[in-house]
Amino acid sequence: MEDNVDILILTASFGVGHLSASLGIKEHISKINPSISIEVVDVFQRTMPRFSKIMYEGYDILVKRNQKLYNYFYL
Repeated sequence: MEDNVDILILTASFGVGHLSASLGIKEHISKINPSISIEVVDVFQRTMPRFSKIMYEGYDILVKRNQKLYNYFYL
């Protein structure tokens, strides 16, 4: 393996779970090999920034105002 390895971790900002997991992976890899360059990127913000804002706002509304529907999909 080369000395300089770059890793791209793609994530999404629906709630904090995906981002927390991504940052945890980055932290763990950095502890193993601090010379590795790692970037955590929100795939939706990077590829479609205007639409991602609408998606994330919609998700927040779903979670805050319609717990039953949210629970139907995620429990």
